[in-house]
Amino acid sequence: MLLLCASAAFGANAPGTSSSAAPAGNSDVASNGVSGPGEQTSYQDRLIDGGNLSPDVSEDLYGGHDPNGWPRAFRIQATTSRLTRNDRRADESGVRMGGMLETPDYGALTLDASLRASSDFTFGSGGLFTLWQLGLPMNGGWFGNNALGVFNTPSTDLARQQFRFFIPSIATAGAATEWRQAGNLQLHAAIGQPGVFTGLYVPGFERLGGWVASGGLQWNISREWAAGIQMANVDAVRFGPGPLAGLGTFSAQSWYAGTAWGTPTARAQLNVIDSTAQGGPHRTGVWLDAGVRDSRVWHTFGAFHLAPNLVWGNQQLTNNLQGGYYRAAFQSRQWILDGGVDYVTPVSGPGTSQLYAIGNARYQYRTGLGFGGGANVRSGASDAWSVFGFVDQLNPLGVGRAQANFASDGRVSNAQLTLDQSWNNISSVRLSTALLLGRENLASYDTNSVGAAVYGGGQLRSNLTLDVNARYTKAFGEAAADTALANVALNWAFAAGWTASANYYESRNAARLPLTVTSPIPGPVPVQLQRLDDRGVFFSLRYEWQAGTRSAALGGYPGSGSGSVAGVLYLDANDSGRFEAGESGAGNVVILLDGRFAARTDAEGRFEFPSVAPGDHVLSVVPDNLPLPWVVSSEGRIDVQVRVRDRTRVEIQARRLR
Repeated sequence: MLLLCASAAFGANAPGTSSSAAPAGNSDVASNGVSGPGEQTSYQDRLIDGGNLSPDVSEDLYGGHDPNGWPRAFRIQATTSRLTRNDRRADESGVRMGGMLETPDYGALTLDASLRASSDFTFGSGGLFTLWQLGLPMNGGWFGNNALGVFNTPSTDLARQQFRFFIPSIATAGAATEWRQAGNLQLHAAIGQPGVFTGLYVPGFERLGGWVASGGLQWNISREWAAGIQMANVDAVRFGPGPLAGLGTFSAQSWYAGTAWGTPTARAQLNVIDSTAQGGPHRTGVWLDAGVRDSRVWHTFGAFHLAPNLVWGNQQLTNNLQGGYYRAAFQSRQWILDGGVDYVTPVSGPGTSQLYAIGNARYQYRTGLGFGGGANVRSGASDAWSVFGFVDQLNPLGVGRAQANFASDGRVSNAQLTLDQSWNNISSVRLSTALLLGRENLASYDTNSVGAAVYGGGQLRSNLTLDVNARYTKAFGEAAADTALANVALNWAFAAGWTASANYYESRNAARLPLTVTSPIPGPVPVQLQRLDDRGVFFSLRYEWQAGTRSAALGGYPGSGSGSVAGVLYLDANDSGRFEAGESGAGNVVILLDGRFAARTDAEGRFEFPSVAPGDHVLSVVPDNLPLPWVVSSEGRIDVQVRVRDRTRVEIQARRLR
């Protein structure tokens, strides 16, 4: 996480600390608020909240704050760990650094860097370095965003704004630039070496050799029309790290073009992609995505033809499919309804047509009580179905949800009952819990399971905090395997700017996923059955420093004070809209504050902007590293309001595409 915003300027006299005397002749005010005739006493302040206001986070938290110069900040964290996987031990040690410099004329600079040494099971030593420059103002309404180091290749807005198909970015070590002009033009280019993210608590990056070059242009022709084009070429890139490195190298050329038309009640976008890999023939994909709003109903539909072996850079795309899809969504004060159908058939080669239908409903019966459910059915090459139902209820202790899930694909079937409770905050504590009952049926054995999960944390003392996200499931029956997921962190702020942390991590049988019935368009999510046992202890020491005074706080004015924004990007497994016990965070995803400051989520999906001016701000998610088929709602835009001396906590939902 990066420390991105420095403190705001404050006047010498804080409110409520005046020592001026009462006006002469005032004989009615005494030190205890009552006076006798003829008494004259000095004025006594009435302190707000008894003088116990929490400190402004922009004040001197780090000792000896230097107010001179541009706002700047730095964070360094040293970590050492010992991890055991399937009875094999590995050690990881390293340093992670982050920082910022805000300039009045050259935009904001943010740094994210790490250096790690590891006897890892798959990856060795390494690290990463990323320097972002965001919001560089130029004449003519232009501003620039640039990156040096490890980043995901930029894309045109049209390529990102896809309803059912994804054009992935490419994790790259190199340089990238993007230029935008007042919402009219967008230009971008990047060059470097592809790779993959590695590491656990100290992130790293392993290069795959070869090189990648990408570039693009988008022109917003009018308020209704936009057109864009982009390309990505890779040459001599290894197929993957570790054992995959011995399979040879890969070269490909890809390009994409799109044109879109839109009004507040209708939109349509035509997309074309072409690629050639390893010197082979050209492969082409075409799809149309459209939508119409009719009163309260939003209709989304499209058609597609995607040739076999389509690639984007060194990544495989959804391919060898043709067909169409339709979705409809309705929302009122009490009802939320959505449903649709997908039809898919192969373009070439053997295969069977598939039909997928989905329907979901939620009814808010009264304040504090809602219920709903849904069903998915897939027929054709792989017949499968799933149903679920839930009840949400506001109770004296918080918010509870009871949900039942059933799924079957003819080979395996499972059922699960979960009871979730998000508890009312007790002082500075947040807590949610879950109870789980499950049954799995295979041709050769049956398994029953019972489990519990807890998510939360809070302050144990003023300088001691605890964070917990844990789930344990006990299985009974033939071939039963218990599942455990745990991440427990204890943080001690023992001196100005200094924090010591101890973490316990466990992941046992976490790769075994429950059956999920999804659309065949993005491709089925495989059921993983391999055993994976990780257990580790991590210790870290962090120091944070900041200096300088901005001429006007971000979104504010000199002396306006500040608050902080902290949050988590999570994978909402039950689509409840709340981060609940046992759900996972999404790591290595970039979060932007007002498009100007960048922070990368950690392994648990957490991020932080420690000092932000009060007022309305916008967080946006760059979803390049989100695992498919997860997508961020509301196009990754989240509005937040920051108050002076307050810590604004944000939970950003990633939903499974259905």
